[in-house]
This record gives sequence, C-alpha cells and structure tokens, in this order.
Amino acid sequence: MIVLALPGFAAWGLSYLLYGRVKAKKSAVAESFIDQKYDEIYEVCAKAHMLLDM
Repeated sequence: MIVLALPGFAAWGLSYLLYGRVKAKKSAVAESFIDQKYDEIYEVCAKAHMLLDM
C-alpha cells in the first residue's frame, strides 16, 4: 500500500506546481490574442468613423 501511496502523493504535489506554470503560459497566449483582436477592432472602427465623416 505504501509503495503505491508515495508515488501518488508525489504526482499529486507535482501536478499542483505544474498547474500554475501551464496556467501562466496559457494566459499569456490568450492575452496576446485578445490584444491583437482589440487592435483589429480599433482599426475597423477608425475606418468606419472615417467613412461616416465623409
């Protein structure tokens, strides 16, 4: 029983630590994607504003 418990607890602790790293990487990727989309929206809105002012 102890032979199976020790690797189980080790994997449980390791997964908790790895979760933080994976979450940070995924958040960075998502944040850059969202920033790109905001830039695209800003450009489209600027073009629409130019068309309305004509």
